[in-house]
Amino acid sequence: MCQAVADALCQYQSIRFITVRNKKLVAIYYLIQFLVLCYVVGYTIIADKGYQAEDDVNGSTSVKIKGSGAIGKGASLQPLDSMDLVVPSNELNAFFITTAITTTPNQTQTTCNGDEDAPLCTHADTSNCTETYFSPNAQGIYTGDCGSNGRCELFTWCPVEDDTVMDVVQNVGNFTVFVKIDVSFDKFGVKRTNTYDYNGDGKPEYGLNLFTINEMLQEATDGQVTDYTDIAETGAIILVASNWNCNFDNNINDCNPVFTFERVDDIPDTISYGFNFRTVTYDVTKKYRLLEKLHGLRVMFITEGTGRQFDFAALTITLGAGLAYLSIAKVITDLILDNFMGDDSDVYTQF
Repeated sequence: MCQAVADALCQYQSIRFITVRNKKLVAIYYLIQFLVLCYVVGYTIIADKGYQAEDDVNGSTSVKIKGSGAIGKGASLQPLDSMDLVVPSNELNAFFITTAITTTPNQTQTTCNGDEDAPLCTHADTSNCTETYFSPNAQGIYTGDCGSNGRCELFTWCPVEDDTVMDVVQNVGNFTVFVKIDVSFDKFGVKRTNTYDYNGDGKPEYGLNLFTINEMLQEATDGQVTDYTDIAETGAIILVASNWNCNFDNNINDCNPVFTFERVDDIPDTISYGFNFRTVTYDVTKKYRLLEKLHGLRVMFITEGTGRQFDFAALTITLGAGLAYLSIAKVITDLILDNFMGDDSDVYTQF
């Protein structure tokens, strides 16, 4: 065994070159080289922009919303504006605007009838209303008694919420959303925004930095929802992507976002779609509160994209890696020479 190892280590294999004069074989060799060069130059360098360095975009989005709406009718009409309906008033990369409200005013801590989520009971049978029984579905603590509506009585903030009654906010679809996006491509030292005054009038431009609520819904649903009233009572969640794919070898002013809108909450067979949450406001004594369940449109923004610019190092790497493919021509040609040249293959293999 030691002798076999010594023999293996003490051998040197030399590569010999032979000259083959065969027009067909030469034509195949140069054709393959030509095809490889076309791939390297045409695809990896030109089409795939292998001569450019890349940098992912970084950025943030802020919004300002304007408009007037109302709930109620006639003498009970209550005007509302964006400061009433946008909660919270300022949020990075997102916003929520109220489209419908369930209001429970003047709640105070006392006992009252349970709602439809509380267990059924009778005055003769209150076994479901155990005093120490807490339920995640209940809005309070069971007192052990049966309420006048045949539901277990609760010690809680009364009156309890009735979420089957809600007020749809009027005119939300015409509210305007001013979208301000600031991005940077750190590798190239480039900063951009979508708020340049291209028209020279100092005003926002629709489609670039200004949208209505109805327009956003229509884009996000491919036209299936054209008015906010279709989702007012359930709410909806929309994802807005601003795509910044920029070529800085061209005019930098051509670097502007392309927006895509997608509704992401309307998944088939889900048990929860739309968007809503509750909020409370207390009086100064903390003994009374206003409970509101807000249904509305939740919009989230993401910033994505890639910047490109000519870079000699990137070109060198792409070209060097591509030229290595030229060796494919020799491998294929040798394969043909060894196996598909008939009697000549037997002669050449002796070398």
